[in-house]
Amino acid sequence: MRGAKDSRPDYHRRLAWYHFRKWLFPDSKIPIPEEKMSTVFYKAELEPGGFLTDLFLKVHDVPIRERPYELLRPLRYFSEEVAKVIEAPQGYRTDFASVPRIFWRIIPPFGRYHRAAVIHDYLCELAGSTGVDSKTAAKIFHEAMLIAGVNRVKASTMYYMVRWFGPRFKANLVV
Repeated sequence: MRGAKDSRPDYHRRLAWYHFRKWLFPDSKIPIPEEKMSTVFYKAELEPGGFLTDLFLKVHDVPIRERPYELLRPLRYFSEEVAKVIEAPQGYRTDFASVPRIFWRIIPPFGRYHRAAVIHDYLCELAGSTGVDSKTAAKIFHEAMLIAGVNRVKASTMYYMVRWFGPRFKANLVV
């Protein structure tokens, strides 16, 4: 799906509106957009490397500071940066890209890069126990965004934001 246009702009618009209302009124009962309770966002790449599985999600109605998206199946990604497969397990919860709300008009938390954000969130949550440090995790994030079809300027901007303001951890090499 490299370079393909997003086929669900209406769903993304409704999802952004849902998050905005949830942020504005955190304690109110706002229905989740019902069309996509569990869905496939993008198909896996058929070429070697890149995303090896599809992204299946379930959206939970949780407070805005929690992770509302749960993986229904493992998300597997082959990184050429570390030459191994990284797998976010089934049941893993994510919030996609952790972009401050003030910047959501420029870079929303979901988009063509949301699969890369899931892999990066997973690596950061394990905080080096995979043998990957924060610098390498950011490089993997950048690599995955380019494979997902994000343009180079946006991918580089997000990479540097993660490098400068993201979590810092060292690799714990397991022997």
